[in-house]
Amino acid sequence: MTFSELKQKVLFRVGVSYLAGLWLILPIVMGMAWVYELTHKTRGWKEQNLAEGKEAEPGKGFYIIIGGIVGLAVAILITDLIVLG
Repeated sequence: MTFSELKQKVLFRVGVSYLAGLWLILPIVMGMAWVYELTHKTRGWKEQNLAEGKEAEPGKGFYIIIGGIVGLAVAILITDLIVLG
């Protein structure tokens, strides 16, 4: 393939859009990790429940947020494949 054929197939624009999307996802994930570390330290996730002898379970909200972000990423990927594919 020549450079002009690659330009014609919009390969470079797709590559740049993927890189931009990955860059946007990376700060979001880093921010979520930072928030998790803050809440992990301040809320004491590992406190022992003395009555039952078990560790306290973390809230499910964080996992719901992670699942939502992963679902959104999959939806964007599928939409991209359908529109550009």
